[in-house]
Amino acid sequence: MLRSGAMNKIFKYEFDASGKTTVPAESTIIRMDHVDDGQYLGDFVWAIVDTEKLEPTKTVSFDPDRWSLEALRGATYYSRKLLKVKEKQEVEKLRVVHAQEEDGKLYAYGFPALDNDEICFFKTGQEIDVPIEELKYVGICRLWIVQELGLYTFVRKQDKRIKINHCGQ
Repeated sequence: MLRSGAMNKIFKYEFDASGKTTVPAESTIIRMDHVDDGQYLGDFVWAIVDTEKLEPTKTVSFDPDRWSLEALRGATYYSRKLLKVKEKQEVEKLRVVHAQEEDGKLYAYGFPALDNDEICFFKTGQEIDVPIEELKYVGICRLWIVQELGLYTFVRKQDKRIKINHCGQ
């Protein structure tokens, strides 16, 4: 189980030819995908890990359908809001269920709400400075600056009593 206050980061792991890889046993997988972006080619998994607890490990198999948010890409939502390239920001009057880039811009998609959601972006390897039990993964927003920069997008729930399950778990 990942711990709040620990040195949690998002790490990327590559699958071997048999479709398997090892990740820390107490990690939380947030995404699996095939990548062919000119620099990387292959199947990968991204997981939140406690950098102080990299052992023991567990073996995982490539199963992108279980971890994919692709089904949400074609869904119709009532509303979308343009996001800033800013690590933390409020999204007004929107219950965010998905985030992605479109034509170089970053958007949150969802349904009208009476309150605001807070969006948190984290890059691979960046320390996650928010208690992870308050985060829900909603997608990846990609920026292209020389190469792809993935901003893993989370909604932070304001009510600290709500326990959020991560995508696929």
